[in-house]
Amino acid sequence: MEKEFISERQAALLLRVHPQTVKNWRDKGLLSSFSKVKEYPTMVRVEYNKKALLKWAENFKN
Repeated sequence: MEKEFISERQAALLLRVHPQTVKNWRDKGLLSSFSKVKEYPTMVRVEYNKKALLKWAENFKN
């Protein structure tokens, strides 16, 4: 079964960019519509909808 949401690191690998680039795009609002942020007392975890991310990447290339 394929995961619906992937980590920021996995998103970077999928898009073939550095994880900081993914974070920068999210901070600029480019990826915020299909990301979700979970905040814990000592860390923040960001997950991305894999299908939406792949669709965005296809449109971004064009």
